[in-house]
Amino acid sequence: MRLPLLLTLLCLSALVPGSRGTLQAQQSEIPNAGFEDWVFTGTYYEPFYWNTFNLVSEYGCLPFVAPDSSPVSGKVAARISTLACTSKDLQFSDTIAGIITMGERDLSPGFPANQKPTKFSFYMKYLPAPGDSAALVMLFTRNKSVGVKENVGVAFHIEGRKITSWTRIEVPVYWLLPGLPDSVQVVCTSSKSVLDGKKPRQPGSVLWLDNLVTDKPFWAPSSVWQKVPEQISVYPNPAKAGDFVHVALPDTQPFRYRIFDSNGRLRACGTSANRQLNLSVHALSNGVYHLEVAQQDFVSSARLTLFQAP
Repeated sequence: MRLPLLLTLLCLSALVPGSRGTLQAQQSEIPNAGFEDWVFTGTYYEPFYWNTFNLVSEYGCLPFVAPDSSPVSGKVAARISTLACTSKDLQFSDTIAGIITMGERDLSPGFPANQKPTKFSFYMKYLPAPGDSAALVMLFTRNKSVGVKENVGVAFHIEGRKITSWTRIEVPVYWLLPGLPDSVQVVCTSSKSVLDGKKPRQPGSVLWLDNLVTDKPFWAPSSVWQKVPEQISVYPNPAKAGDFVHVALPDTQPFRYRIFDSNGRLRACGTSANRQLNLSVHALSNGVYHLEVAQQDFVSSARLTLFQAP
């Protein structure tokens, strides 16, 4: 994904910057969009459904992303920091930008998408180091050919001001190509230079985030899909909460999946690389869930039961 090039082209295009405003009723399928759910690894906290580079803290560095106890709403928000990292174990010393991604750490597409929202909004605070800027990007992509993605739409905000109180930012989604996307990724960083492939000049920048939403869902089942029962293989089922579940379909194509709890809330979603996937359910507690998978023109579902091992 050519994210640095895309950001450069968009910034040179003088697109309208994000606007400030009041909270409006919006919808979102961004998992853990308010950063309420975290897991403690024994060394650091990690937000469910998001990826960070906090793993480095196991080698002597401080975590770059952490829960913050002064949110807009709920119990916590996310605090993202650019830090000086020195690790004797890794014989490493450098300034590293705080970054959080909705997909994998390599910035690959994070979640399935087949709709076109028009706005992306969030609450933020920011204390920049001299000359630094924060960046938030929502990038929509789709498969162009095998192993090749093309950028379909983008929403972004670059912030270099000092913002000491929670401020709502709303930015438009710019659709670069006709047609629908198939994936969406969200990337947030306390130092924009990391998206340009450069390291920050100095540590000290801190970005706080809360309540990331879009004006309408970016995923909806297609009206042409057909329900196909018993096309999905799930095992073990029941499975241990916190373990892995193997999901497979008879067709050779990759598939998208969504997991809903008994109240109909979306708890997880993503895309497989091929016809099968070892799906982590570490973020799900005991209970009965609805697993839905989709391949091009059909959707299939299964009941998934998780239990706590004695």
